Amino acid sequence: MYKFYCNEPFIKNKTVILDAQESKHAISVLRLKVEQNVLLLNGNGSRALAQINVANKNACEVYINHIEHTERKGHFTLLISPPKSTDRWEYIVEKAQELNVSAIQPVITFHSERKKINTEKAKNIVRAALKQCGAFFECEIKESVSLKQAIADYQPGYFGYCQMMNSAADTTEAVDNVFIGPEGDFSEQEVSQLLSNNWKTMRLAENILRSETAAVTAIVKHNRLL
Repeated sequence: MYKFYCNEPFIKNKTVILDAQESKHAISVLRLKVEQNVLLLNGNGSRALAQINVANKNACEVYINHIEHTERKGHFTLLISPPKSTDRWEYIVEKAQELNVSAIQPVITFHSERKKINTEKAKNIVRAALKQCGAFFECEIKESVSLKQAIADYQPGYFGYCQMMNSAADTTEAVDNVFIGPEGDFSEQEVSQLLSNNWKTMRLAENILRSETAAVTAIVKHNRLL
């Protein structure tokens, strides 16, 4: 069934209007017709079975027949210093959505090569992945913060530090937050800050991983929502 993102409250036996982008995709690209069945996702815990009422390429109207809703069972945040490569960053965003990450918090560290991210583009990638996997909840893309601010804002969890890889705990314990550092690793001063604020190092593999591989591995090992 064709899936569409619709950031609106779903009410049974009522209609909603898809935004211009989703309407164009439904009518001009997929060439869907009146009475075609579709699945709506709002990224806020609800999915709705619906039927096209008005096949307008700018404002497609759909009628909601059935609603399925679920409550969020927890929260898992990936804190990460985004890699320099746009492709690798977008891969992380896509896989985070597929793996039920609640939020991505970009963090600017000493060795960060990417200082800014295109938040709107990242949100579009999240919504495309949301539709592909049919998830109930949308991964939130937050604005970048400093390491100091991240430590203040988040409860301590695990962080990956390559130089302590062999001495770090090899655990699959579920936590609320994991932190993947930059491609040049955390500085010694940053590691001291994290450790003094009760963050623990984690071992993800026997060898050093690329940022995107480390992110996915950490999510799979420590995300209670999987």
